[in-house]
Amino acid sequence: MSYPKVVHLTSAHPTFDNRIFFRECRWLARAGYDVVLIAAHSRDEELDGVRILSVDQTGGRLKRMLLRTLKVFARGYKENASLYHFHDPELIPAALLLRLLGKSVVYDIHEDNRQNLKTKPYFPRHLAELLAVVLGFSEQFLAGFFYQVIAEKCYSDRFPRATPVLNYPILERIRVQTALPSKPHLLYTGTIVESRGALIHCGLTRLNQGIEVTLCGRFAPGLREQLEREFGSERLHLEGSTSFMEFELILETYERHCWSAGLAIFPSDCIYGDRELTKFFEYMALGVPIICSRFPAWVPLIEENQVGICVDPDSPAEIARAISFLEEHPEKAREMGRRGRELALQRYSWESQAQNLIELYHHIGVKPDS
Repeated sequence: MSYPKVVHLTSAHPTFDNRIFFRECRWLARAGYDVVLIAAHSRDEELDGVRILSVDQTGGRLKRMLLRTLKVFARGYKENASLYHFHDPELIPAALLLRLLGKSVVYDIHEDNRQNLKTKPYFPRHLAELLAVVLGFSEQFLAGFFYQVIAEKCYSDRFPRATPVLNYPILERIRVQTALPSKPHLLYTGTIVESRGALIHCGLTRLNQGIEVTLCGRFAPGLREQLEREFGSERLHLEGSTSFMEFELILETYERHCWSAGLAIFPSDCIYGDRELTKFFEYMALGVPIICSRFPAWVPLIEENQVGICVDPDSPAEIARAISFLEEHPEKAREMGRRGRELALQRYSWESQAQNLIELYHHIGVKPDS
């Protein structure tokens, strides 16, 4: 069998990013590809069939965007791969050069980069708005030179030719929960910032004396200390730091306790209400009910699928009623969890999305020959 070489390129994401390394690169290696990942890493090594080639980890944002991108391109081009698959908008110039050199290139669109730019604290608001417009137009135009995959369905409005490769969980990595706690213990995992409900989630411990809350993930700079000052309590557990948190640590948190519900109560003015969050599918795979904000894209997924409860994020009373409902109706809570796990098995598993990616590679003409 011949093993076509595929090179994944990232200058901004961690080497062991859950989508890039665990979902895509490892799965492609299993499928018979010679997979190389070029990223900021401490050393060259091979892990789980993926050859990791390192570039310099040091330096600030400007050095990363100017120098690291060049190093990523240089190491990637030397590999003379059948296909290049890149993950950061700052790599678009390098990817265009690869196209000019006759290479097949896939652009992996992880996020709404326009909206994310508006949330960056180092840009004044009006400048961020202007840059977001310029970035959005430029990205949409330049993406037309590449094959595209998207991590969220809602991005298809801007990238209608893209292949959906959604961030559904690898089910073999998430062990299903088999019981409920005797008292409410609520869990949030992922990026911990105010725009993703950090203040709301920490404030849940004040609804009544029986509620415990755990937040596990990467904190915005200074936010953990702020939350400890404002909400500090023996019933509030803050796990993580400002550094990237490997997914293995989140998996350990999933298994450490029985959870009453997984949280995603985001503020009403957040920018995420049109997205199906990765954590929803992880909570489903775990087999726990979900309590989240009542946003248009979330109600069909959560309430119509009967896997949780949507609430008004501006109403502490409504949030308290949802928590009490799950506590007072344990059989209904268990049924929501069972339903979520069933849906994860039937619809929302990474296996289906990996197949989408592999079929795109085959369409491009890059596939193992047996």
